[in-house]
Amino acid sequence: MIRVFLIVVALGVLLVAGGMVYLGMFPPNPPQHAVEKTLPNDKFQAQMPAQAPMPTQAPMPTPAQAQAQMPAPQTQTQPPAQTQTQPPAQPQTQTQTH
Repeated sequence: MIRVFLIVVALGVLLVAGGMVYLGMFPPNPPQHAVEKTLPNDKFQAQMPAQAPMPTQAPMPTPAQAQAQMPAPQTQTQPPAQTQTQPPAQPQTQTQTH
């Protein structure tokens, strides 16, 4: 009875070793198409468009062009506010339970 069990185990080991040798000699071909998988965006409950447009990269402006495109700072003078004594605002704390 033990001898039959050992023969079956030995045949199983030989089959596994033969399969590994066969895969080593003739490896399977990798897939030739790109695999695309869309993961659901359930964190923010947002709807994803069917086909998002590919972003185009605009050329970087030179520092002089960037400076010219920036708006000039606007300064406004405001009349002085009337001074009123107000108690300091108390910070609000919120506790959340999960």
